[in-house]
Amino acid sequence: MSEKIKVSYTEFKNLIVSEANLEKENQELKERIEILEGLFNFKSEEVKKLKEELGDLTLAEDEEEALLDE
Repeated sequence: MSEKIKVSYTEFKNLIVSEANLEKENQELKERIEILEGLFNFKSEEVKKLKEELGDLTLAEDEEEALLDE
């Protein structure tokens, strides 16, 4: 046997509005995630290309310290 739950029209309307707002927020978050994933992938490719270009090049210890001081 199922119980019936009585909810006022206003409460029901508020629940529907809240659900719609949550769905909208969820969609916006999904879009932001897609953008961030795209940016991450782009930066990862940039790093990979730089590593390939630079190969085994390294900075001398003095150059590293000078760069850190700047």
